[in-house]
Amino acid sequence: MTSKPISEPDRDRDLRNLDPIFREKLIAVLAEMEALGTPFKLSEGFRTEKRQAWLFGQGRMSAPFGREGPKVTNANGITKLSNHQGTGEPGTGCAADCYPAGADGKIIWPPPSDSDARWELYARAAEKRGLVAGYRWKQPHDPPHIELRKARK
Repeated sequence: MTSKPISEPDRDRDLRNLDPIFREKLIAVLAEMEALGTPFKLSEGFRTEKRQAWLFGQGRMSAPFGREGPKVTNANGITKLSNHQGTGEPGTGCAADCYPAGADGKIIWPPPSDSDARWELYARAAEKRGLVAGYRWKQPHDPPHIELRKARK
């Protein structure tokens, strides 16, 4: 018996679904990258519970939405929320994944590589605004990811 492939839930690129403080900082990061001649574009911001659970399922065959592949997150989206989810409600997301954009404004999907200077520039622009850059993480190394760390209640 073969199971039906699990379709990927949509990515949310709506800036209004991000925490207002984070949104302001993200917009400033993207403006700085544009001014440097290295435009970046938002690929994903706020995540629903279903989207986060789907991402958590990668590399965990026994999890809901389980499928093969490398693990991409440790937050299951239900008992452990990701910063993309904020409190779980739209307007509270505190993380974004952004990628370089071409002259046509479309995302270029380069594999994040430390030899690509664009990732260092993006990390510096984020850190200048008090954000955490996934580029600096050893495990998982996540150059497209930036986030605002807020105290959890």
